[in-house]
Amino acid sequence: MNIDLLEHFGQNYPEEFDGALDCISLALTCSFNRRGTCLAVGCNDGRIVIWDFLTRGMAKIVSAHVHPVCSLSWSRDGHKLVSASTDNTVCVWDVLTSECVIRWRFFSPILRVQFNPRNDKMILICPLKHAAIVVFMPHKEVSTKTHVMVPLDDDTDLNIVASFDRRGQYIYTGNAKGKILVVKVGTTITSLTVIASFRVSNTAVKQIEFAPRKKDIFLVSTADRVIRVYETEEVLMCGKNGEPEPIQKLQDLVNKTMWKKCCFSGGPDADYICAGSARQHALYVWERNVGNLVKILHGTKGELLLDVVWHPLRPIIASISSGVVSIWAQPQVENWSAFAPDFKELDENIEYEERESEFDIEDEDRTPARVSHDNEDEDVVIDVVTPHTIHAFLSSDEEDEDQSALIYLPIAPDIDDPEMEGPTAVTPTPRTETPTKSRRSKTIDIDLKEAPKDEAHPLLSGSGKQQNRSVGGSADKSLLAKSKVQRPSGKRSANGSTDLIPSKRNTDRAFLTAVDSTDCLCLSLSVVPHMVHTIHSVMSSRGQVVAGTDGSDFGHRQKVAKHYETSVENKYRLKWCIFLHFLLTLLMLVKLSDDILDRLDIFILSLQELYIPKPRLWEWMWSSSIVLSLFAMSSFKNNNMSRIRFYAIATFLWSLCPILYALVYYFSDIYAYVASARDISSVKERWMGLSVAIIWYAFGVVALQVHIGQLFFAIKLWFAWNIKKVTKKAN
Repeated sequence: MNIDLLEHFGQNYPEEFDGALDCISLALTCSFNRRGTCLAVGCNDGRIVIWDFLTRGMAKIVSAHVHPVCSLSWSRDGHKLVSASTDNTVCVWDVLTSECVIRWRFFSPILRVQFNPRNDKMILICPLKHAAIVVFMPHKEVSTKTHVMVPLDDDTDLNIVASFDRRGQYIYTGNAKGKILVVKVGTTITSLTVIASFRVSNTAVKQIEFAPRKKDIFLVSTADRVIRVYETEEVLMCGKNGEPEPIQKLQDLVNKTMWKKCCFSGGPDADYICAGSARQHALYVWERNVGNLVKILHGTKGELLLDVVWHPLRPIIASISSGVVSIWAQPQVENWSAFAPDFKELDENIEYEERESEFDIEDEDRTPARVSHDNEDEDVVIDVVTPHTIHAFLSSDEEDEDQSALIYLPIAPDIDDPEMEGPTAVTPTPRTETPTKSRRSKTIDIDLKEAPKDEAHPLLSGSGKQQNRSVGGSADKSLLAKSKVQRPSGKRSANGSTDLIPSKRNTDRAFLTAVDSTDCLCLSLSVVPHMVHTIHSVMSSRGQVVAGTDGSDFGHRQKVAKHYETSVENKYRLKWCIFLHFLLTLLMLVKLSDDILDRLDIFILSLQELYIPKPRLWEWMWSSSIVLSLFAMSSFKNNNMSRIRFYAIATFLWSLCPILYALVYYFSDIYAYVASARDISSVKERWMGLSVAIIWYAFGVVALQVHIGQLFFAIKLWFAWNIKKVTKKAN
């Protein structure tokens, strides 16, 4: 796609959902290459799916790890891809051949990996609760030191996040105390020196992200829910313990949203900043220069965001939630003037005004024909062979494009036997490619002494001690003894994938597992490869799973969350009961209005002529019970158990008891009225030819039902809000 032909006059940020990419397995992290033509997606089963982003099709599937992939990063030329997994390994892959170039094995979880933007031999790795380290791809023949630790400001604080700047000359690290160090990267492996430092805030630094092209700015996301944008030149000029001022501060002042991940927009200007919410699938887009919130992109309600990236060149955002990659882009507007320059686009219907000579045989208004020599200037040779430099692909210090860069992945058809099967044997679908075993990859073990070895990766569910697993099949025996879930035993191939050669004690268990996972397994030599693949896939899936992605905790969440559903339902019903109580109170106040006005020395002749009976004490008590509704309404906001309990008790004493007293008090009149065959003269109290007892009984029956409903729903809410009983019952 020619980037120069794209529309540049509209908004440069996505505005609507533009489809999803289904990776078959659950997606966890993603990353664009430098041109934005390929999107690498790390999955829950350890595979890396590379999408051709122009065609939205799968270009390659690499079986990289046997555990979830937690981080990905492309090299500058696109030929290499580094991945980190929850099995504590970091691998560099050749994208074209799917071969593992080199592997580093750690004994502690790895949170993030990143290629140096200008040196594909240097990789930045952020372990869990340890200082960031820089690893170097060693020479094949020369044995040198392969890694070095990035300097720290305080040895006691090891919660470090780190990132290269856009040219790879500096490493910016942030700690849990809100301080950022700027470390200069030299030409040798040991030349890492701190040249600047400053404090962002008193809360932990969660992310450091740099603008992609031609902008020396970066953002810092901290735990105080504020995104700060700084200029690199000002930070470097301030030196150590400086106080640079951020050029922009972004936050959600209304909802106080905590941010999962932030990123700059693509293109040379980086005019927009996108931040993903940590509580829901929502993307906030700000205009960087002004600081205005221009768009909020809402995903499916109830989903949590895992990762978000912006296309390097186009206004497209890719976000991951519930294992699916969602694409956000601009709405497609048809522009017919691109095909016919004289085509006029109309915003609304207008009446066509015909020209006077439009249908004449000889058009008098037509432009006179030009002389032949006028066309000589138009004979210009257009070069369509030599590729022209597209400046959108270049950095600020580049003049020519890298001709060796990998832009597209070739897809070759899979032909099993073209002579026998003919054209039907061509299958253009991508295959799952396992790294070839022709070249043995180098594996380097790196033991970080101060790193925690008994903690699980944050992506994994459960406690770290219970879910610690062996690393690469050769971990420490003490770690293996602590692990409750072990990797399948077997030899390890040169590329790092586990070739299932079961030990003698595990053969029977592996065979039974494979039989259970398939409908039928024929024990013949023709299906032995399929059996080995099935056993490998089943046993490799017995590892840790990412929390909230497999749905196994649905039953537990359904039990625990049942009281939320009960609470919402009973709140709605109790509000209706309170509304009916309010209507009955208005009727009672109409009856009491004569006495109220009399006490206020207000005389109204029309009311005096109605001869309304004098109110009794229970009527005043019941009328004042509407005030109790304030306690119920105020308890809804924070599920206040004490207020709803007080409301239930007070409703029984102040609302229900007066109504019961009235029904008992007027029962004698009702009985006399019925016994005398509805003789009104047998009733003690009468009003306008009607029995007062009958009127009060009609009122009391309705009020009695309303108050019983109030008590019932208030008690149901009290039980629903009793968290201890709900949790105990669910467990």
